[in-house]
Amino acid sequence: MQRAKRKPHWVSQFLTTPWEVNAKRELVFFDFAAGHLGRPTPSKRLFRENRARPAELEDRLNALIETPFSQARDTLLATGDVQIDEWKVYRALVLLVMMQPARTHARTVRNDDWLEQLLVSDQEVDHLVQLYMQGRRLVRIGSILPEHALFYPDGGIFGFLTRDAGCLTEWAWGFAIPVTPSIAFASISETADWEWLRAASQTTSHLQGFSLAGLPDARVVLPPGLVKVTRETPSWLVEHRARMNALRTDLLAARVKIVRAHEAHGHRVVPHPDGSYGLATQS
Repeated sequence: MQRAKRKPHWVSQFLTTPWEVNAKRELVFFDFAAGHLGRPTPSKRLFRENRARPAELEDRLNALIETPFSQARDTLLATGDVQIDEWKVYRALVLLVMMQPARTHARTVRNDDWLEQLLVSDQEVDHLVQLYMQGRRLVRIGSILPEHALFYPDGGIFGFLTRDAGCLTEWAWGFAIPVTPSIAFASISETADWEWLRAASQTTSHLQGFSLAGLPDARVVLPPGLVKVTRETPSWLVEHRARMNALRTDLLAARVKIVRAHEAHGHRVVPHPDGSYGLATQS
């Protein structure tokens, strides 16, 4: 007999806790379509769908992702280098990144078919994680500088471009899930320039900018430390986002230009699963 259904969150509440601004567990978001801050909203409502999901699927997501992460949270968020030795914790972090597009998609189409297919059994989940991470590495990135704090995007995940010597264009996509305003876990290509990315995220607004870049009608949750300045001068955020979107557009245009130049010389360019480009090998 199927248990009662629950209203699901496409972004788990346990993830947005560090962005809460008061004891009411409220989040403050900026609505770029309206051009101003929205009214503070309880985290249990902001990312909650207006439909029901079987409790069994919610329990499955908790067992695979939320519980292992929560149990290892202190270790995962500790200062210094973090070593992830336990498979269930590593799997939870990879699933955190890998499954977020499926959770957002479930919200859009208002059904859980894709999620249920991906989470059939532990054996299949383990295999999916291993396949997903081929050619990729899991990293922890971010900055302790409050002015570079991460925003929480409405889709729950954000892509970012990083230098990558293994990519034909020298830039490749990584994908990140913020877990605190100063820390995100991300999947990047194995050939990505890790030292450049770490420095860029720690000392510049590169990662922060990608966390708020996106579609014109997007919403982002503000880090608590940037709520006051944004309330007083919202133009700074709008301008910062416009600059990041322009940079992203320029980098993507440069990637396309390089790909087309190779194709014009008769080379066949192929996309790799890790988000990079390469030349097709001769058979």
